[in-house]
Amino acid sequence: RGKYRERDGAVKQLKLRGGRESPRAIQDFRAEVSLMKAMHHPNILELIGATTRPTLCLISDFCHRGNLFDLLYADRQRAEAEGGGSQLKWPLRLHLALDGARGLHHLHSKGLDGSTRGESGKLALAADLEASRAMAHIHCDIKSANILLDEHDRAKLCDFGLAKFVTTVQTMSG
Repeated sequence: RGKYRERDGAVKQLKLRGGRESPRAIQDFRAEVSLMKAMHHPNILELIGATTRPTLCLISDFCHRGNLFDLLYADRQRAEAEGGGSQLKWPLRLHLALDGARGLHHLHSKGLDGSTRGESGKLALAADLEASRAMAHIHCDIKSANILLDEHDRAKLCDFGLAKFVTTVQTMSG
């Protein structure tokens, strides 16, 4: 945790298998950075910066409340210890679920070129050369540990390391 231009920031150092940065690892890292730079949405963790020297690091907004998994686990532990029910109120649960859904919708409906797919847009394999060149994004590792909570209880999707690109195909509905 640190400060960058009066913003609280977090540094994520990426650990590589074998402890070495291969050309492929650096290429994958740069692809993820490019993706994160292109994604601007209140429910997607904002990238502040990145570095490849001396090690691969992502610098993003710091989310003061941690991740959703830890919040749910702590609530469950507290409920079991006190013999009561959950302290997470339903309005907060709904708010967090909607935030996550909004972030996913943005990923799935907006290409990196800024184009937005309509509700009738269908997904196809990127290898389909006849498909549209607008790219949508599929997270592929959505779980409570990859949903961070800021100081205002806004949920933000993070950790795009396993994400996949797919090509969108526009269809007409009649």
